[in-house]
Amino acid sequence: MNPNVSGLTVLPFIPLLMLSFWVATLVVHVIFAFAVDNDASRIKRTGGKTILAGRFAWSLATLVGGPLVAAAYWIIHHFALTVEMPGDGREFS
Repeated sequence: MNPNVSGLTVLPFIPLLMLSFWVATLVVHVIFAFAVDNDASRIKRTGGKTILAGRFAWSLATLVGGPLVAAAYWIIHHFALTVEMPGDGREFS
């Protein structure tokens, strides 16, 4: 079997496409990990706390898990899940 497309051999381009895919995936994971780390730092500077894990753990998890973990981080930390009790001034989850 000769994988030709218009006289061009396609076979050498497959590893290049695979490498490009993995490099793009790595870049996306690193960008999301930096964004989560930056946001967790901001939360800590403003007197808040991260939930379930610390800043480093969230960043590492995002580096490994990518956008799915970043989405979980955003839902946990930025979705309106807290309710303020009237007259008390404290927040409860």
